[in-house]
Amino acid sequence: MKYWTIKANNEKGNSLKTSIEAETEIKAKEKFLLEWDEYYDIIYIRPSGRYNYSTTGYGVLSILGHFYASGRIEIYDRENDTGFAWDEGSYWVPLKAESKLRNFFDDLETDMPMKISVGNMSQIDKAVADKIGVSVDRLKDDDVKKEYSNKKYQEYLNGLSDEDKEYLEEKYGSNSSVWLDGDDIKCGSRNRELTLDNDNAGFYKSILDDYDNIHQYLYKHPTHRLFGEWLIPHTLKTYDKDAWRKFYVFDVMIEDEYINYDIYKEWLEEYDIEYILKVIGK
Repeated sequence: MKYWTIKANNEKGNSLKTSIEAETEIKAKEKFLLEWDEYYDIIYIRPSGRYNYSTTGYGVLSILGHFYASGRIEIYDRENDTGFAWDEGSYWVPLKAESKLRNFFDDLETDMPMKISVGNMSQIDKAVADKIGVSVDRLKDDDVKKEYSNKKYQEYLNGLSDEDKEYLEEKYGSNSSVWLDGDDIKCGSRNRELTLDNDNAGFYKSILDDYDNIHQYLYKHPTHRLFGEWLIPHTLKTYDKDAWRKFYVFDVMIEDEYINYDIYKEWLEEYDIEYILKVIGK
């Protein structure tokens, strides 16, 4: 008896990769189709390697508007029956190359294990610094961030179609916002300015009563406007109960310009203002 790796598609285009124990390739195919009959479009059948690999823990970061992806490459040993990864590696690659890397490792099997490390933050910093023509130690300078990352973000916005802009505005543009008008804290929902008599699920009252850190932030940055999500219970019940009725910032605007995520997150952290970690940063 030996193990055979089989990869196949169903009529919807979904893929399945699994391992079948059988004496021959033909018997492995028969057992596979008996158990997974909807996956009739077999891509390959091959002898299984002892070690197989799986990518996980995906994240995307933006360095001055240049996007990179990171994650783990878990290594599984067929002879280890715990069900857990035997070892793991890591990857840091340009975002455009991530799908090719994931496909490669998700499809890989070997008879001997490998030590895997693809890229690192130092290499990414150097690549971005070389591309924009500055030294690595200047990547975090505020003037460099403003010049390059905001420029990249504005290029991204300028490239959006009218339909894309309408969709983003509807989904993200103004769920809730907070700004300063003279000495007064003001709040808005998607379509209107709020008052205590005409609030939006208690958002304005909570900002006035419970968010001294936001008050302090706005008094220091009176031209800033914070956009965010006022998280309240609704049909989605998957959040932890401690997350409800809190304001999570997802954008900062100065006059008519949205500020790059890499810049504003440091401003918010100075005042312990909670914000949404950008999967793809602005």
